[in-house]
Amino acid sequence: MLVSRNFVDLITFTRASPAWRFNSSGLMVQESNGVARFDYDPVTRQPRGLLIEESRTNLLLQSNALDNATWVKNGVTVTPGAAIGPDGALSLAKIVTNNGASFTGSSNSQSFTKAASAIQYTYSIFAKAGELPRVRLFANGIDTTTARCYCDVDLTNGSVAQIVQGTNGFADLSVAISAIGGGIYRIAATFTTDTATTLACRIYPLNTSGSGDGVSGIFTGFTGAEVGAFATSYIATTTASVTRTADVASLTDLTKIGFNPSLGTFYVEAMTGALGNSATQNNLPHIVGLMKGTSSSAGDYLAFRLSQPAQMQINVGNTGTFSSINFTNTAVGSIEKMAAAGQGANISAARNGVLGTPLTARTWPADVDTLWIGSQAGTTRFWNGWVRAIRYYPKRMTDSELQALTA
Repeated sequence: MLVSRNFVDLITFTRASPAWRFNSSGLMVQESNGVARFDYDPVTRQPRGLLIEESRTNLLLQSNALDNATWVKNGVTVTPGAAIGPDGALSLAKIVTNNGASFTGSSNSQSFTKAASAIQYTYSIFAKAGELPRVRLFANGIDTTTARCYCDVDLTNGSVAQIVQGTNGFADLSVAISAIGGGIYRIAATFTTDTATTLACRIYPLNTSGSGDGVSGIFTGFTGAEVGAFATSYIATTTASVTRTADVASLTDLTKIGFNPSLGTFYVEAMTGALGNSATQNNLPHIVGLMKGTSSSAGDYLAFRLSQPAQMQINVGNTGTFSSINFTNTAVGSIEKMAAAGQGANISAARNGVLGTPLTARTWPADVDTLWIGSQAGTTRFWNGWVRAIRYYPKRMTDSELQALTA
């Protein structure tokens, strides 16, 4: 029997905070507490799926009020509401380098306190070229010359012009750039700090030579600084840091999908948003996890997930003993189509039209009652990407059918 149900009829969804997404018009909008985010590509306007993210905190205050006194102006002037932002409003500020001021010595910056240890952060902004073509994202600890890292980005084409790796404790700088449309790019710089108890995040308008003229600048805003190995969706702040809580989705009544504990086939489709979560660089992010309650070992277990460092995997467990069907690596932005089918100790799986090695060491999960979407039990191993489709078939599909289903 084929059953088609609305999301709200099947899925219990919670998130105890607002969160941002892109709508079908390509605009960044904020959803209220507890509203699931069905996200779209801001450039192509095509649906990306249900966005599931772990909890994150934006440590930068006045995240889109760059003219506020919280941001320290050194050789620059900031004018709010100077250009159309990713939300479709006049929401990007213009940062202009003062007349005669050095480009590499003039910035808008903000500092915050941190623990006296090396911590991995991701610092991000949305930016667009103005009269000046480049922007520098700069992070420093003790001072700007002996403990820092930075990257220069060409805003005319969204390319990295220069990366200066960290010194005196700063290390492992990497840069991710995403086109948002309308000439806007989101730039995310990930790095590990020194052990100083302060971190400064700076924005420099840049040109390839010369100095400021008091008129020319760039447009930027929607800033963020998060602890973690990658940027998540924008988190708006004003006078205090703000935490976006995790997206938690589950199906707790498997009879609604006609679940048969003796045999069946699960199909999932997802888009990879990141290669890991904040617990480690990669800690087994789950697209879906079928288990007994919130435990992967109390009963049986079936998970479609990412294994270290970027390997797609289907993991099956029986009362705490696990085995996996492994596939090749994924990449950020890749669409993954995976299916697993089983009856007793006869389990097969395919990913993107390719069969994995059959699994006979485990049995098809029967002692289960909850399907967790985008996490393991709603508390850990978040997918940090998009879940596009989940289907259940109350039959054991053949291997050739699995290949065709996932091709």
